[in-house]
Order: sequence, then structure tokens, then C-alpha cells
Amino acid sequence: MRRLLVFTTAAIGALALSVPAGAAGSSSIAALQVALHAHGFYPAAVDGVQGPLTTTGLTNLQRVKGIPVTGRVERKTRSALGSLGRPLLGQRELAVGAVGWDVSSLEFRLIPYGLDPTVVDGRFTAATAGALARFQAKKRLAADGIAGKLTRGDTSPAERVLAGTLFAEHTFTRLLGPPDQRKVTALAAEGYPAVPEARYHAPVPTTAGDPPDGGTWLDELAPDATEHCFTLDQTDSNQHVNSLNYIRLFQDAANRRFAAAGMSPKLRSREVDIAYRKPCFAGDRVRCHLRLFALGDAFGVAGFVASPGEEAKPRCYVRVLYGA
Repeated sequence: MRRLLVFTTAAIGALALSVPAGAAGSSSIAALQVALHAHGFYPAAVDGVQGPLTTTGLTNLQRVKGIPVTGRVERKTRSALGSLGRPLLGQRELAVGAVGWDVSSLEFRLIPYGLDPTVVDGRFTAATAGALARFQAKKRLAADGIAGKLTRGDTSPAERVLAGTLFAEHTFTRLLGPPDQRKVTALAAEGYPAVPEARYHAPVPTTAGDPPDGGTWLDELAPDATEHCFTLDQTDSNQHVNSLNYIRLFQDAANRRFAAAGMSPKLRSREVDIAYRKPCFAGDRVRCHLRLFALGDAFGVAGFVASPGEEAKPRCYVRVLYGA
């Protein structure tokens, strides 16, 4: 079984500030430290370095707030951080009075331009505007102290964000062994354990077909009207269907379900969770089975992809969360 979780974001304009060579630290980590400090989970100076205090502060926050302790800044963690947990840098215009994660990230990047490191607190003040104006003047931009859309004259990268997480499971097989002797249950080498110790928590495949935590079903599970037959164009040299085809196939079925429900077509997938169970080959026929769910102001679809008569053992389980 393979599990893939992907977060997708639209390309947006972002103010990209270059930090001079030799400057250490990440503006994203700095923003996290500011937010953790505001909630009493980080007692040190904001330096943009993810050391033990930052990691411990993040996991302690997640534990206290009842969030899965992942050590990563995900949607629930950002909500727990309140106004300092979002939005990301580049998602809005910033000026005096703004408060947020993006302000913290911006302030940290402005330290080389004269901003006092002790005032990096996620609040856009006159000091922030002054340092930003100095940056703009150096880049020969209008020095208005306002962080607008992409600064065209600066090609350095904007804030890095998590694009997704990938879970992979490795198996061992005797390729040329008889069918009943191909499974490897022990590694016959000195120092190796009989069964390698698991180092991960493997989610049950069926959870990818469930609504996310806090989500509620809007209709009943039903098969899509269209059956799909895979061709060689969708396979690799071994005629295995490429994994990404299942996501596209499921999204096409979701679009038809949205249209049938009279929902707006102005949607963009924001998160995909898929658990693969069994591969398909050229010539295999499959059908998507799905249902709608709501999650706060967002909504999505979840279900599975299966061959006719094999609905009890799908090829994969899929969940897609959408946003406008």
C-alpha cells in the first residue's frame, strides 16, 4: 500500500526579499517562533533556526491544544496559533497595522535593512515600514513602505511552504523465486533483525476515503456515471497505470458530481489524500465511487476507485478538498 498526501496552492504574487549572504535563519521558522512565543511556548530570541526549543515548543503546543503531535505546521496548528499563524507571506498587501505570520516573516527578512531584531513580533509598525522603505530604495522601487504584490525587480524566491508529505512503504521480494517463495520475511545477513522494526505509523488505507476530521457527509456514496478504460498512454513501460492518473480520474468524477449538485465550477483542489492498494494495467476498467462532504466553509469529495465487481477491494481510496 502506498499513501500520498499533497497540498496544492495557486500561484500567487508575493513580495520576495533577498537576505544578504551570510545571514542565517529561515523567515518561516522565525514566524513560527514569534507565534509560539506569543502563546508561551518559545522562551528564546527569534533567530529563524529550528533548534530544540522551537521543536519542543511546537510539539508542546500541539499536545496542549489536542492536535496530533506531528512536529509540522499544518492547518490545525495554524488555527491554534491564532492571528499569528496565518496568512503566508505574499497572500495579501501589508502596511502599518497588519498582524500575522506574514508580517513576522517579512520583519525577519528586513533585519539586514535596519529593523531591530527585538521588534520582530508579527505586528507591522512604523519601524517595519521604515526598514521596508530602505529595502525598496535599494532595489530602486517606490519606497512607500507597503508590501504589495510581487516586486517585479527582485527575482529572489518567496517564502517556502510545505507542498505536501509523502509516505512510502518498502517491501522485499525474491524476484525469480517460485510464487510461494517470493515473500521475504527475514534478512539473512549478520546484524539484521528477522523483521525490520517499523519506524512509522501507517494510516489505514480506508481513511483516505473518509471525510477529514470535522467534516460531514452531504450525500450518499454513489458510483460515477462514467466507466474508464486505461490505455497504454496512461502506463509505464511495464504497462502499470501511472499513479497520478487515479487523481485526475477521481477529480473528473468529482466535477460531474459538482455539476449535478448545481455547485459553482470555480473551484481549485487544495488537498489530495490517496492510498493505493492494487495497481491497474492497460485494458483494466474502473469506476469512481464518491460522495460530497463539507468542512467548515470548504467542501470536497471522498471515496474510491474500483473495477466492476471489486468494490469491496478498491484499487485506491481518494479524498480531495476544494476551495474557491
